[in-house]
Amino acid sequence: MKYKHICFDLDGVLINSLPIMEFSWEKCNLETSFLEYKQLIGIPFFDILKKLKIEEKDWEEIKNIYDKTSSEEIDKIEKFENVDKLFSFLDSEKITYSLFTSKTKERTNQIKYKLFKDSNFLETITPEDLDKNSGKPKGVGLKVIMKNLNYKQNEVLYVGDTYFDYLCSKDADVDFIFAGWGY
Repeated sequence: MKYKHICFDLDGVLINSLPIMEFSWEKCNLETSFLEYKQLIGIPFFDILKKLKIEEKDWEEIKNIYDKTSSEEIDKIEKFENVDKLFSFLDSEKITYSLFTSKTKERTNQIKYKLFKDSNFLETITPEDLDKNSGKPKGVGLKVIMKNLNYKQNEVLYVGDTYFDYLCSKDADVDFIFAGWGY
């Protein structure tokens, strides 16, 4: 394999969290449907709210409700089949891996602790790790990972499940695999 490092998106690639996202969105009691929200999954939460034309004055309250509900429902999140086998294979081949997600740092860490205790992610990047307006679909997060881990673009593969992930990989000039089982 020519790749030395694989970076994964989290939601829709390694885990199925869509039912929890829908439940959390509905708890926010917004006029905007989950279907509209779902079309924007993959970019940072506040960017979604902006694109949905939700008033900025309400963003923090919406995010607090969404995050609280998502955290309370964490036990319902499941890993996709064979994810552990994939990580075992990568470890045996000495191929390193990381996460670049639009999920918050806190919820990402909760999920890692619950579902990926034995996984050897070398790096985890979330929107909080980046400057404002540097989240997906920009490739800044992938560039940070490459810089921190000292990998060149041709040594890194990004696995995602949305068009935003694809755009992110193109912006960072790394190869991309589309996870067709995702969102």
